Formats: sequence, C-alpha cells, structure tokens
Amino acid sequence: MTHYHIRAIALGRLLVGTIEATDIHAALKIFVKRVADGVIPIKEEVGFYQRKKVQITYEEVTHG
Repeated sequence: MTHYHIRAIALGRLLVGTIEATDIHAALKIFVKRVADGVIPIKEEVGFYQRKKVQITYEEVTHG
C-alpha cells in the first residue's frame, strides 16, 4: 500500500487529505467517498479559489 497526499479545489473549496491505497485511482475513489461522508473536512471555504474550475494534485508519500 502506498500513501497519497491529495489536494483538491472544487466549487471554490479547498480539500486536503492523505489516503492509503494500492494506486492513485483507488486513492481518488476513497478520497471522494471520504469527502462525501464528511471525514475529510473543508480547509478553506468559498472566497479565494475559483468556483468554476476543479483542480486536483497529488503526490506519492515516501518515508525515508
């Protein structure tokens, strides 16, 4: 299993979380489910970021 640090901006909100999964596709599915369930909180509300664009960045986290 690999850890992925995911940062998403959607509808003007910033969401950040670290997910453990086998690959990035599985990690993104888990991330979306956790956002929908309220497990991953909104870091910043609407205001600074654009509402019309969706941006997702991720990085594979390695220890050592």
